[in-house]
Amino acid sequence: MVDAYDIWFQLGPDVLIERYHRINREANARLKSRLGGAYDAENIRQKVIFGAGKRCAPNALWSLGCYPVPESPIPMDIYNADTDTVIGHNMYFSARQRFVNSGYIMGTVASMRAVFRRANHMAERNEEKPIYNGSDQAIFAIIFGHQEYMRETLRLKHTSRVQNLLHPERAAKPASNVIEGTYIDDILNPSITHEPFDQPLNLNYEFGIGLDYFSDLGHQTMNSDIGRDANWLNYTDPRTLKAQVKPNRKIFDCKLSLPEQLPSDITRSSIDTNSADQSATPFPNWEQLSLYTHLCLGTIPVMIHHNGGKNNREALWSRVWMQAEAKQLLENAREVTGDANDVGTLEEFRQRPGIKEAGGAWTDKGEWLNWEGLCDEGMRGMVFGQ
Repeated sequence: MVDAYDIWFQLGPDVLIERYHRINREANARLKSRLGGAYDAENIRQKVIFGAGKRCAPNALWSLGCYPVPESPIPMDIYNADTDTVIGHNMYFSARQRFVNSGYIMGTVASMRAVFRRANHMAERNEEKPIYNGSDQAIFAIIFGHQEYMRETLRLKHTSRVQNLLHPERAAKPASNVIEGTYIDDILNPSITHEPFDQPLNLNYEFGIGLDYFSDLGHQTMNSDIGRDANWLNYTDPRTLKAQVKPNRKIFDCKLSLPEQLPSDITRSSIDTNSADQSATPFPNWEQLSLYTHLCLGTIPVMIHHNGGKNNREALWSRVWMQAEAKQLLENAREVTGDANDVGTLEEFRQRPGIKEAGGAWTDKGEWLNWEGLCDEGMRGMVFGQ
C-alpha cells in the first residue's frame, strides 16, 4: 500500500518483490541474534515492512510509539560524529532512520490484514478523541512500539541462566541508545518521564513489523533533502559517480557511500518496452538511465517518497527516467495489449485469464476507467511534459 499523491516508482515490481524477501531474511537474522531463545519459542518473524523515517512523528518522544523503538542497523558513523545528534542541516537530519513511516507498507495479505484490523480497532476506540488528530502513521507507530516493548519482555523471559552467566550485559537489557538527542537507558522503563505500558496482557502484540532501514524499497525525503542524502546519478561509467556529486557536498552532509556498479537485481530486471512496431528505436538500458540514488547508504530505491518538499513533485518530475519515455512506453503497451476501453465488468474480466489491459485502472467500485478517463488533457500535459 502506498501514498497516492507523493510516491514515484523508478524500478519495477520484480525488484520490489525480490528486495522485500531479502530485507526480511536479513532482518530475521538480526532478530535471531537480538532475541535469543524468544525468536523460535515465540515464532517471531518479520512479515510486514514499513518505510523508515528519521523522526518519530507525530508521536511524542516519551510515548510508547517512540521510546521502545529498537536501535537502527545503519552504521553509527553515517553522519560522522554528528550521527544521532541534533547537529545537522536541522535537528533531525543527522539521525539514522528508525521510526515508522506509513507512506508505503508491504507484506503478505494475512499479516497486513492483522495490522490493519488492530489499527482500525484503535481508531474506532478513540473515535471521540482521535489519536494525534486521526493520523494513520501515529497509530501504526503505536502498534510498532507495543510490538517492540513486548519483544524485549519476551527476550528477557526466554533468556536462560547460562546466557545470563555468559552475557550478563545482554541479559539485563539492551545497550542504551539516543533518540532525537534524548538518552534512553532502558526501553522497558527509561529514566525519562514516559508513558507506561498498561495495555491488556491478553492481546497479541506481535505483528511481524519491521522497517526499510536502508531505503531499499523507498526513500523518505523528509529531513533527508534531495541533493544532500540522495540525488540522480548516471551509471554509464561507475567511476564518475563521485564526480557527479562531489561539487555539491556541504559541511553537515553524510559520508559518501556509492555503489561500485549497478546492483544485479536491477540489471536482471527488464524494462517492459514491447512494441508491435519492430522498427521502433531501441530503448535505453539501465546503465544509460539516470537513477535516484541514496548517497549515504549506496542504495537505489524502488520508490521516491516526497514527504519532504511537496513542490519537488512538479519541479523534479523531469529527472525521473521514465518521464521522457512515458508516452512511448504507453503507446508500446497499447500496441501490444490494445486500449482495453471495453473490458466488461470486473467479474467478466477476471474470468478471462491472461487478458491484459493498458492505460487504465479499476476503481474501488469495480468500474473500469481508461486512460482518457483517468487523465484529462491538462494532466496528460504534466505527465508527458508537453
